Amino acid sequence: MKIFAALLLVLLSSGTCFAETVTVAISKAELRSKPSVSASKVVMTVKKGYPLEVQKSEDRYLMVRDYEGTRGWIHKTLVTNISGVVIKAAGANVRKGPDKVNAVAFQAQRGETYQVLSEQDNWLLIFDESGREGWIFKPLTWGY
Repeated sequence: MKIFAALLLVLLSSGTCFAETVTVAISKAELRSKPSVSASKVVMTVKKGYPLEVQKSEDRYLMVRDYEGTRGWIHKTLVTNISGVVIKAAGANVRKGPDKVNAVAFQAQRGETYQVLSEQDNWLLIFDESGREGWIFKPLTWGY
């Protein structure tokens, strides 16, 4: 009976684990319907820095989910563990400091991706490949 209770506890608590998030490491990558190139269809194409939540791993592929709930398979060599976010809000102010009283540095749009440099309270310091950098309120993003 004690073994059954311990096993049940492990199974119930396993659902509370945090999922790993990875980001796309190349300029464009395909999420596929199956963990294979030849026997699958392209579900969507994602660009460098796009964050994906790992659902499971199978051989050389990861089953992942994006911020809109789209699921697909991606080859493990196409992702990295560099922290990144995607903007989930329709539009978001990126500020010069980690507080809403700071001036707006630029506007970020839904679906844009940014690398995360650091976190302070509930704010993320982000930047993109064009060199734009600033602070964004974390709840406006997904992936970190």
